[in-house]
Amino acid sequence: MHRFFCGIIGLAMLGCLSSRTAEAQQPKVVVLDFSGAGGSTARVQVLRSLRGQVEFAKKADAESVAASQSLKLDTERGRKSLCEELGIDYIFWGRVNGRGASARTEIRVAGASGAELTGYEAGAPGTTEGNELIQEAARAALA
Repeated sequence: MHRFFCGIIGLAMLGCLSSRTAEAQQPKVVVLDFSGAGGSTARVQVLRSLRGQVEFAKKADAESVAASQSLKLDTERGRKSLCEELGIDYIFWGRVNGRGASARTEIRVAGASGAELTGYEAGAPGTTEGNELIQEAARAALA
């Protein structure tokens, strides 16, 4: 009987460790600003779509590091330095082109090397359909 309870406790501990390992394996991501009209709405949609799938680094921390080290985040080298400094796996950023329902959202993703890995185009932020398309694009980009 003693072995039975020890076995159950051992399995429970193993389960806890494996769930923590799974949590620790989530990529660390920072979502930078999206330029253009509706850019802040587009950024929020990207954040919403990635919630629960990644560990977020604070945008303010990324901006602080970039400013203090004079990093140009529009360059591969600047993004790589930011990733190294904050332990980031992916950087998301983008822009909104146009205004209103005809606007298009561009989502860009760079890896820890700073190199741009992928880019997606989605709908207009602020509309139900556009927000859903932005979220789908962000999830696809992460995948």
